Formats: sequence, structure tokens, C-alpha cells
Amino acid sequence: MKKFIDYLWLILMIIGSSFVSIFIMLFVKYLDVYALNFYRFVVAGIFFGILSYILYKKKFVDLFKKEWMPITIFSLINVIVMVISTKGTYLTSATLPGFIFLFNLLPLTIISCAFFVDEREALKSRSFIMGGILNIIGSIGIIEGYDFFTPGVMYGILLLVFSYIISDFTLVIQKKLLKNTEPLILAAQSVIIMSLGFFCLNITGMGALSSIKSLSVWLIIILFSSGIIGIGAGVVLYLVCIKRFGIVTTSMLNLSTPFFTVLFAFIVLNETINLKQFIFGIILLIGSVLIVKSTFKHKLPEKIPL
Repeated sequence: MKKFIDYLWLILMIIGSSFVSIFIMLFVKYLDVYALNFYRFVVAGIFFGILSYILYKKKFVDLFKKEWMPITIFSLINVIVMVISTKGTYLTSATLPGFIFLFNLLPLTIISCAFFVDEREALKSRSFIMGGILNIIGSIGIIEGYDFFTPGVMYGILLLVFSYIISDFTLVIQKKLLKNTEPLILAAQSVIIMSLGFFCLNITGMGALSSIKSLSVWLIIILFSSGIIGIGAGVVLYLVCIKRFGIVTTSMLNLSTPFFTVLFAFIVLNETINLKQFIFGIILLIGSVLIVKSTFKHKLPEKIPL
């Protein structure tokens, strides 16, 4: 049962995260980067804040009293990361951001292994190495053929790469904090602070909160749902998986997210998908299975709370 729950966290994180850039692209015509992120994060902050306070009232209060400084710092840095990455997504496509994450694997691995002994342990597994190689091959095969050198796309890619590298350092802070708290509490407090950060950016004139008036009722429902689903998978479940599997393993498995993004973007946004992308996507998924196999050879903790 415990192993099933671990598999469930991974699947939910991967499937949920694959919708994030699709949600973003749905609103590119209606909302600017700042307004879009404010509405997504304020809804997620309210939802997960209430949930975590109900489940862990004392721990919720104690964590912020003791660690409000590092939580605020990495949360505000993540505001900048989200602004940059969302702009990068606006300039590229729903499917490309996840593949660009491939180029962040090396610096992320170096940073993680430099700070944590357990991250270095993952690199000793043959299954992990082989799975990682297949994931990289699959990702390269899928993104091959994109026109990277048009001015707008190239600028968007640079923004995405820059945002990923900045976020690498915040993951170190978050993993250290996760040693003494539950992922749901840390995620909720971070998202609440980020929503306040986006609100400040909007009221300074950088965003237009009133643009939500142009949305239909259904689009508003989708917008608010995207906050709970996308941020739930991208922040809450991501922290759950970091605490359980480590930064390197979770990030390597995240390479399989774009394959599902391609499939969902084909259905929702009518973005193209071809046989080559599908074949390399299968290679990528095989790599992910090998990584999971190597991960579950390690001893599982007795409980993985939210």
C-alpha cells in the first residue's frame, strides 16, 4: 500500500504538471503574465492554506514563526522565476518549456549533489543512469525539429533556461526546510507569499487585474481550477516527491511531463504531434520507468504525509 501511494504521488505530479503550460497558453490572449499568476496563486494559496491549517494547525503556525525568513526569500525569488518562465511560455508553446528543462539537468544535479549526500547516492544506480540517458534521448528526439532560431522563440527559450537555473537554488532551501515539516505546509505558505508578491506587482501598474472582466464564466472557472490543479501538482506534489525521492530523481522524472503535455496540447490546443515525437516519447517513458525502479530499491519511509 505504501509503495502504491508513492507511485500515486509521482503519477499525479507528472500528469498534473503537464497541464500547467496548457493552462497558461489558454489565457495568453486575455491576461498579462502578472494578472494571470496573481489569480492562479491567490486561489491556490487560499485553498491549500485552509487545507494545511485544518490538518496541521500547530505545525503551520510553528513553521512560519521559526522559518519565516527563508520561506519569504525563496517565495519572492519564485515570483521572479514564475514571471520569467510564464513570459518564456508565452513566446514559445505549451509543449516546449518542459523540454527546455532538459538543459537544466546538469546544473541542477551539480547543485543538488553539492549540498546533499543522498542526492549523490541516486547517481550510483545503473538503472537510474540508464533511465536518465533514455530520458535525455527521448527529450532531444521530441524537441528536434522545433525552429529555435526565430527571434521570439529564441528569446523565450533563454527566459525559460534562466528561470530554471534561478529556481535550482531555491530547491536547496526548500529541501532543507522539508526535513522538519510537511510538504503541504511549506507549499501553502510559499504560495500565499507568492500571491502577495504578484499582487504588489499588479498594483504598481505592471499588470492589469481588471482584464479578468474579459473572460467568460467558463474561462474564469478554468483559470481558478488551473491554480489548484497546476500549482497543486507543480508545488505541493513536487515538494512531496522531493522529500520522498530527492531533487535529482524528481527532476529527472519530470522530463516525462512534456510527453503528456504534447498529448494534451494536441487535444486541447490543436498543437501538432507526429509519429517521431510519439516514438521518442515512449523511449522517454521507458527511461522514467527505469528511474522509478531504481528509486524503489531504496528503503521507503514509514509515512509520506502531505
